[in-house]
Order: sequence, then structure tokens, then C-alpha cells
Amino acid sequence: MAEDFARAVEDGLKLAKRIYFGNDRAVAAPRLASPMERAASAAHAHLPTAPMVYAVIHEPGIVDNPDLPSYQPHVHGRCYPPALIPLQLNAIELDVDCYLDTALVTVTGSWRVHCVMGSKRCDCRIAIPMGEQGSILGVEVEIPRKSYTTQLITAEDGHELEKTAQPQSGGFLKPNIFTITIPQVDGGTNLSIKMSWSQKLTYNEGEFFLDIPFHFPEYVTPAVKKISKKEKIYLSVNAGTGTEVLCKGCSHPLKVWFHISF
Repeated sequence: MAEDFARAVEDGLKLAKRIYFGNDRAVAAPRLASPMERAASAAHAHLPTAPMVYAVIHEPGIVDNPDLPSYQPHVHGRCYPPALIPLQLNAIELDVDCYLDTALVTVTGSWRVHCVMGSKRCDCRIAIPMGEQGSILGVEVEIPRKSYTTQLITAEDGHELEKTAQPQSGGFLKPNIFTITIPQVDGGTNLSIKMSWSQKLTYNEGEFFLDIPFHFPEYVTPAVKKISKKEKIYLSVNAGTGTEVLCKGCSHPLKVWFHISF
């Protein structure tokens, strides 16, 4: 299943080369892996390493810039299985609260369906990679005139839903990657998405380590120069009273603030 997902993203990146951004393009087209690279890591090359959203493309003819149509020759046929084009990321915010050995993670972001004609629609698939022993808590999606939210249910209700649920609607791509599909989103739409999950901190030789998948590929950066991608990270640690907390290192630059309550 993960291999099929990776191949669908690779097909989507090829389709994305049809999109014309005019002379204001800031980045080059995404580099496709060589045959040797694809053979070495085909199963994992395009799996999400951060929260991602993809356009689900069944008909390649709808792929175009919704703001600047290129009027390319029509592409006949359908994509089966459907291709997945990574959506443009406008802004992302990561908020983490650590309580002893557990981290509660909330990600709020904005993505744009930049690859589908304004007169067409497509499904959008959200992929959420999580860290150690990750457990999804909820997903909220807002688009113009519509909103979607997930709901926790009992195990008994879950068994009933499994009988009627469509495999492509959502589920776990891998034990640590959760996916869910939002139906029929117009080309050019901005999606505001809030996702939350819990995960464990790992412990080794007296130190706690927090590993959150938050590495975005270059091809989600807005291609137009006047649009910038914004990233923010907030991390709070509650270690209990009378406990000293030291930060020995981090992958992203952080400003350290201490708040002591009695």
C-alpha cells in the first residue's frame, strides 16, 4: 500500500510539469529521481515526511494553473490508480505540549489546490506522519462554504463502519501515517486544516528525545515569487514541579522561554 502511494505521488509530480506559472516562477520544476535512485528507494521516496495534502487526479486533462490557464493539448484517458499531486503549502504552524513522556501535537496549515482548473474539482487527500507510538486525535478542515471534522467512536461502531467504508476514504497507510480524503474541492481553493495527535518521547541515557516528522519537500514551496511559505514552531515542556529542564539541541532554531509556576 505504501509503495502504491509513493508511485502515485511520482506520477503526480510528472503531471505537475504541465502547470504553467508564467515568468514569475521562483523555483524550478521538481527534479525526478534517476532510474537507479527509483530502484533503490521506490517504496519510500515520496512517502510524507511532514503533514501533506495531495490533489487526487483521475483525469489528467484537469491539471492546470487555475489562475493562468496554459491551454495545453487535451490529455486523453484516465489515471488508474489516480495520481497524487502535492499541493502548494502557504503556511504551517506546529504547536507541541509535552507532559512527562507524552507529546500532544497540533498542526495548523493552509494549502492551495494550485494544480487543477478553476472550473474543475478533485478530491484532496491529507497524509499525517506521526512520531513514536503516534495516535491520531482529530482532523478539522475548512473550505469555502464547507467544513469537515473527524469524530472519535467506540470500537463497536468502528467494526460496523469497516463494513461500508471505502478504502480510499481514509485509514493508516503505515502504522505511523494516517490519511483521510476530502471530497470534491474546487481548483484554486485554499484549505485550512487543523490536525492533532499524541506521541511518545523516547528516552535514552537520561535524556528525552522528541521526533516529529516536519521536513517538507521543496516542491510544496509556492512557485510564485510574491507568495512565501511561512513556518512557525511552538514547543512547551511541563516536567512537573521542582524539575530542571535543559534543551541540549534541536533541528530547528527556537527561542527558549521559561515559565515557572508554584
